[in-house]
Formats: sequence, C-alpha cells, structure tokens
Amino acid sequence: VSIEMGEHIRPSCEDNFLGLLSQASTGVLISWSAKYIPGSHQNARPRQYVIDKMRKVAGMHFDLAATKASAERLKTGIKPSFMVYKKERR
Repeated sequence: VSIEMGEHIRPSCEDNFLGLLSQASTGVLISWSAKYIPGSHQNARPRQYVIDKMRKVAGMHFDLAATKASAERLKTGIKPSFMVYKKERR
C-alpha cells in the first residue's frame, strides 16, 4: 500500500520507488496525486503516466474493475488518485 507518497518523492527517485513496489507478492494499492503543489507535490503525475510506469518499471497492470470497486468504499479525498495494480503473469 502506498497512499499519497509518489507525488512527494523526487522525480529522479521515481523508478527506485516503483521498483520497491514491484516486490509486492501479488499487487499494490496506490494513490498518486496529479495536482502539483509547490513545496509539496514535486512529482505530481497524471493517472495514465503512473499506469504506464507501473507496467514498465514494476511489471504490474492497472486493474480498472478492482480500482472502481475499492474506490467506492473509500471515505477519503484520495478517490480520484486511487489505483489497484496486479502483477503481470509471466
């Protein structure tokens, strides 16, 4: 689980961060804000960017159905940035 973390790391550390997430056994729950906030969200990214990077760097695919089902239960403001990823079968 990585909630509201990715947007706070330096862009140069992004691949290392995603590599750590890739060590999850079956998948991850993640939120990553797309909203740039000076002094806070130095690495804000749109959803499609995160989807592409998770596949390329972490070997995980975005699960839209699981994201929608899980987001319905959330009671926080992270719903727009919440995503579920599962490991790709090889």
